[in-house]
Amino acid sequence: MQRYTFLFCMAVALVLSSSCSQDQPTLPDQSSDVGQPTGVTIDPETAAAELIARAGWEVSTDSREGGPALTGSSGVILSFTSEPLAGDVVHHTFVIQVGPGSYDLIALHRVVREPHPGNPMRTRKSIFLQHGDAVGFVKFLFGPASPNTADDHAAAIYLAQRDIDVWGIDQNWVLAPADLTDQSVMAGWGVQNQVDNLRMGMAIARHARLMTGNGYRKMILLGYSSGVMTGYAYLNEESQLPPGQRHASGFMQADLGYKIGPEYEDARLSACADAEFAQSEMDAGNYIDYTPQLFQALGYLSQTDPGGASPIIPGLTNFEAFFLFVGQTYMIAAYAPWWHYFAPVFDNGDPAGFNYTPLAGAEDFVQTACELYPTRFWYDLSVILCDEEDVPWDDHLSEITVPILNIAPAGGIGRVADYPLTLLGSSDITTLYIQLQADDERELDFGHIDLWTATNAPDLVWQPMVDWIDDHTPGSHGRGHDRHN
Repeated sequence: MQRYTFLFCMAVALVLSSSCSQDQPTLPDQSSDVGQPTGVTIDPETAAAELIARAGWEVSTDSREGGPALTGSSGVILSFTSEPLAGDVVHHTFVIQVGPGSYDLIALHRVVREPHPGNPMRTRKSIFLQHGDAVGFVKFLFGPASPNTADDHAAAIYLAQRDIDVWGIDQNWVLAPADLTDQSVMAGWGVQNQVDNLRMGMAIARHARLMTGNGYRKMILLGYSSGVMTGYAYLNEESQLPPGQRHASGFMQADLGYKIGPEYEDARLSACADAEFAQSEMDAGNYIDYTPQLFQALGYLSQTDPGGASPIIPGLTNFEAFFLFVGQTYMIAAYAPWWHYFAPVFDNGDPAGFNYTPLAGAEDFVQTACELYPTRFWYDLSVILCDEEDVPWDDHLSEITVPILNIAPAGGIGRVADYPLTLLGSSDITTLYIQLQADDERELDFGHIDLWTATNAPDLVWQPMVDWIDDHTPGSHGRGHDRHN
């Protein structure tokens, strides 16, 4: 697909700061010396202690003996915000310095019930959410970020309301500002960088849970879209560690696989072409990709001037251009011959809207996109999918033995994601296949982003996730449904 580069040059001028509705974590002033250590070595336990001190959470006294002091003085937590959501659910965000550079940052999120303010509930059940490409953790908090969607319509809120402690990450590129011009900043932000960030985030979350009375239990990890790639690379690496040093107790693979089977050779070749193009971009010194801004522009123009002539795709209206990208995505990116972001609806063959996510909500969603994306990460994941070069991130797939939930919308990547499951060593693999249309109408079925935005996502996706978590959390006494295929 060459990352939509052939269209981006016409869209970038249209992306105004007012067109993006995302609520980014608070960042420090990068022009000052505050919060910019020259050599950062993070100890996750110490970082967790600072995190707890900043949030003011109640500490479990029986977990503190010999632990680091809760002084909040280690200096790696650069900012902290907290906001109430639905009912007693609260969203906490911590921006954390994970390296020596000004942009070596991640955001760690926690969405949790607080029956008493400042006192998160204790629960055995937990999950850690790894986002995909253009939209960060905000996708899991879709309702609060979307002016045209109910505030409580969000997967993270839904899970938290069912007594699951929800954590997640914004990878460093999500926090990068639109005016970043130094291409070298993202030169090393590939798969290994994301794996390292993910491991640090999960380690901090587990130590924080331990200190606040939840025990040091491993967490279920969810990877969505390209986050599946990060997740499997992480599990591949973790399989080589002693069990006591591993953080994941299970993995949810949400609509992408790690390899492509022989029956979808065109999709594999498309990934090979992506890898070749990404390499040419890096050879030219282009380590920053601007595709997320294209999605911002598409949503903004469709929402504010739907009938106007599209400056992005000549001959189409702004709505038609938006519809093509998100409702007929297979025409632009050949990851599957039917896949799309939102299930489309046609009126006598003409684009009309979307079947499961309201149009205004879909337009809101793409405007929550971040500003920039690392070419190196796109290259690495394309090389993994192409599967013609030797890389370190797939050497131990057969040694991945954690339980797996494969979340596969029929109109998304869907069944293309089945093949890599055959390469794992896991004996507990469940597939949640979400099909609402006939087999020969997958181009109209439940889509890739519908997982987080559709009005029926709570019943079709989020409750089965809760059931699976219940079934895979020792001592939770859950009553999960049998959804094996």
